[in-house]
Amino acid sequence: MTREHFILEIGQAAQRQMKKHNILASLILAQACLESNFGQSELARSGKNLFGVKGKGIALHTKEFVNGQWITTVANFAKYSTWDESLEAHSQLFLNGVSWDPNKYRGIIGERDYKKACRTVQEAGYATDPKYADKLIKLIEDNKFFAWDKVKPKTPSIEGTCKVRCKGITIEGVIIGGISYAPVREVSELLGASVDWDEKDKIVDIQ
Repeated sequence: MTREHFILEIGQAAQRQMKKHNILASLILAQACLESNFGQSELARSGKNLFGVKGKGIALHTKEFVNGQWITTVANFAKYSTWDESLEAHSQLFLNGVSWDPNKYRGIIGERDYKKACRTVQEAGYATDPKYADKLIKLIEDNKFFAWDKVKPKTPSIEGTCKVRCKGITIEGVIIGGISYAPVREVSELLGASVDWDEKDKIVDIQ
């Protein structure tokens, strides 16, 4: 899988998590890319674990920053069936914290500034790397991950058609959101009004 494919797949999944749990998609995506090396790490491939979440499942070598230096150690990591399962577990960690501190990551929930969210993750102790937040922010800005934080508004869909009767004449309309709509010009002219359409400002003037 290429980096571009990984970003697209996880970006879409991260956006679903954002809608569901109010956690910035850019943060989720950046962490997934950093922690899993864009899905190429042994943990991501063998354990479907994109975020380096510890737990029972798979033992691997890992680097930790301890007492001012990097050391290599063996740690137990959680193992998942799918990447989506890993994404949901990651969100649940932020939502519920850990057994000794359920509010450990609460500052991330609802945060709309990706820089603040990244720094909050580091301050909460998610990783031992002292440059962890800076690396996440760089990933977000270099790859424009912040674009995933913008959710397009849902376009109302037409639920059906309806008929509007005015002065004995039937006009075809549509139903959107449980409300019946009919063409403004047809209804207005039946009522004896004149209708002007301003194409520049898109204003309908009824007189």
